[in-house]
Amino acid sequence: RPLKPCPSRGRDAVSSCPHRAARGNPSGCRSPGRRPDPGGPRPDSALPAPQMAADGADSDLEEQLKDVGARLQEAPDDSDGLLKLLYDVEKYLLRVEQSPAASTFAAVRPAMDALIKNELLTHPNAEVKLAIASCISEVTRITAPEAPYDDNIMRDLFSIIVGTFQNLDDIESPSFARRISILETVAKVRSCVVMLDLELDDLILQMFNHFFTTVTSNQPEIVISSMVTTMKLVIDESEEIQTALASYLLQKARNEERVYHFNFLHADNMDLPCPSKEGGSHILIFFVLCSQETSPASFELAEKVISSCEDGKLKPIFLQLLQVQGTPLDEYSKIVTLVCEGDKVVREDNNVDPSGKDT
Repeated sequence: RPLKPCPSRGRDAVSSCPHRAARGNPSGCRSPGRRPDPGGPRPDSALPAPQMAADGADSDLEEQLKDVGARLQEAPDDSDGLLKLLYDVEKYLLRVEQSPAASTFAAVRPAMDALIKNELLTHPNAEVKLAIASCISEVTRITAPEAPYDDNIMRDLFSIIVGTFQNLDDIESPSFARRISILETVAKVRSCVVMLDLELDDLILQMFNHFFTTVTSNQPEIVISSMVTTMKLVIDESEEIQTALASYLLQKARNEERVYHFNFLHADNMDLPCPSKEGGSHILIFFVLCSQETSPASFELAEKVISSCEDGKLKPIFLQLLQVQGTPLDEYSKIVTLVCEGDKVVREDNNVDPSGKDT
């Protein structure tokens, strides 16, 4: 399946993610394409040709990259020391542009090789795993549109990256900004397309589940738009949409997912008589003052994903599922009805364009 690479953002562009705000060209928004599986670490010749080193190249950055890469090759055993080193690696990778100068790319290579060592990928510390995932996501941005490692390694790396999404609802965590950065990079470099090529269906379904489980109404807009972009890409780029995936999405758009909130007032607070039985307890009387129907964040997320997909992409699988389940259309969001009846769906504008370009 050929992919259309997306133009990179300019050198002075600033990401909307606070964790990455200081980096030039943070998006690396060209999409990874199909990759041969050489059965080992990808040689430099398999990666996009880096630019020739320009006059005034950042030699200081290159020296720093070489230094942290060499130190990561002999990573410290203690988690605190390793975490500090990984933060240094991340800091310098954030400063590297997509398809960098040849000398800069050569300086990145030692860190790239060290990051996939087994002792790092299997490290038990959660913060270390998150830091590794952040570094790996930056490497994928730098080497886009090609994936930096062979297929077998990428499978393991995607598992680590997707695992970071299960805590996206913990907005008070010191690691929240780092998780946003990873999510935004996954959306912009279209990593999910490579996941489709590798047939990681279970992992993709797990990623969808993390998104719908952790989405909240008080998350930054970049979180919601990156979720929508990623899920839209999975659906639009799928030659055949997973039945389990479509069923999960359809369930999240069911009206029963909506929540009704009621305001109650006790009779004692209304200066009304409260009947009782002698020797017994008062019968509690509540009056419903008002009720309000609200849509939880997961319901709204499902609507956004469904409405953003290509026309006709979800209609066949939705109609098939509705027939099998025997449920009428009026039990679902109006967006589902529009899709299934073939009417034009008005799409919402997201901060992250499905192509990977900023809007």
